[in-house]
Amino acid sequence: MNKEKSTVVPALDKGLKILEILSRNQDFMTMSQIAKSMDYKVSEIQRMVEYLFQNGYINKNHQGGFYISSKFFSLASRIDFHHILISRATPLMNQFALSSCESIQLSVLVDRELLLLVHTEGTRTLRLSIKPGMYDPMETISGKVLISHLSEIDQDKFSLSREDHKNLKKIKKSCDTNGYCVGESSCLQGIYKLSTYIRSTDSVKAAALTCSFALPREEKLAEYRKKLIDKLLETKEKIEELL
Repeated sequence: MNKEKSTVVPALDKGLKILEILSRNQDFMTMSQIAKSMDYKVSEIQRMVEYLFQNGYINKNHQGGFYISSKFFSLASRIDFHHILISRATPLMNQFALSSCESIQLSVLVDRELLLLVHTEGTRTLRLSIKPGMYDPMETISGKVLISHLSEIDQDKFSLSREDHKNLKKIKKSCDTNGYCVGESSCLQGIYKLSTYIRSTDSVKAAALTCSFALPREEKLAEYRKKLIDKLLETKEKIEELL
């Protein structure tokens, strides 16, 4: 390792190098062995090793040897799933947007946040645009759909109120019974939401597919919503077939 090579974020670079070394080594490595592999002193990597250990990225055995944790591999697996999900869902989402003229979003949970992976805009003159990125899941119908399908233990990570739990049970029941749930925007009046739950073949990885729309003047809400629901559920089924 060339530790004299300049980096923009030296602490991050050091942490990634430690993970690289441990991922390549099948045996446990002491802090001294890690430092030697990086051409560092133990004192130069001690804080970073402890940080990675405290945050669950590496584990330590009784002899003080460090090794990569399952969290690291889980993170890699999750990233792979996201890439697969985006590549296979995007063409179908484009078809939905063209046929329905409305916007559609694909989201997943990442720890305690909602990650909006893909947003496909509709074709109407007035259409919704939501920037991909991280959001508070309990402020969105997509996040609520995903949390409603978690176990009670996993739901406890979100510090939910009694009212939150009650609403999530209603959302889960609607998804189980109808295949979708309805909602409205938490920040804009007159913006309606339709959301459905997408599960991969291993029944562990999941996503939410959500249509956001404003009611066209010439349409009636119940009839227009029914047309969108049919298209949304058809898109969901096609995506699940590819996962």
